[in-house]
Amino acid sequence: MFSNINKVKFDMILFNPPYVPGIAEYNNDAIDMAWNGGKDGSETIKRFIGTVDNYLEKEGCAYLLLEGRNKVDEILETIRRSNHGLEARSL
Repeated sequence: MFSNINKVKFDMILFNPPYVPGIAEYNNDAIDMAWNGGKDGSETIKRFIGTVDNYLEKEGCAYLLLEGRNKVDEILETIRRSNHGLEARSL
């Protein structure tokens, strides 16, 4: 996800991920990749949560767009339990 970015740290990261639940077969072209978030819509979101702390300054923040089908409460809890020192809030 961040493979094209050298080890740079950011004050803020905004992420509008592909978050619509979809089918793996649709991941083959750019249009499908823009919306298809995998089986439950959160595959890309979970990858982001697992790596974003490597690219944030100590006092940095990340904004992540979610929608109801992503089980927002579960995603927020995943962030809180990630052991990356991330705080999660729904706005």
